[in-house]
Amino acid sequence: MKRTTLAIASAALAFAMLFALLAFVPQPVRPASAQSVGAWAVYTLRAGTSSIAADTNTSGLVVADYGRADCYQTVDVASAQTVTTTLQHSVDNSNWINGQVLTVQTADGTVYLTTLITGTYLRASIDLFNTNPVTPTIKCAVKDLSN
Repeated sequence: MKRTTLAIASAALAFAMLFALLAFVPQPVRPASAQSVGAWAVYTLRAGTSSIAADTNTSGLVVADYGRADCYQTVDVASAQTVTTTLQHSVDNSNWINGQVLTVQTADGTVYLTTLITGTYLRASIDLFNTNPVTPTIKCAVKDLSN
């Protein structure tokens, strides 16, 4: 009887020590899924500090870490003008593909467009109908697809 009681007590002590030891062992951390952090940034494609009177392409900005862009264009039209802005995408900042076109503007105001990001670079191609000066400002909030 003493042996049985001693065996049961020993087994109970061993299980208690095992559970106590497991309580202090770090548990594995589940890896985060892609783009789960919710990163975003705001990029200025054109600052709008000066007017233009001819077709203009902005510099390409690296946006490869993001999945979509919410782009806003504000124009200040001095006199009769039609502004057509096309978002362009590139993998090498040299060869550009036309993407979506922002709403054509003929008067002062702001338009908005959401587009998926393809390639590595994003820029704006601004086309003017005539040589009357216009001051465009283009900003894009680039986001992970999770936002």
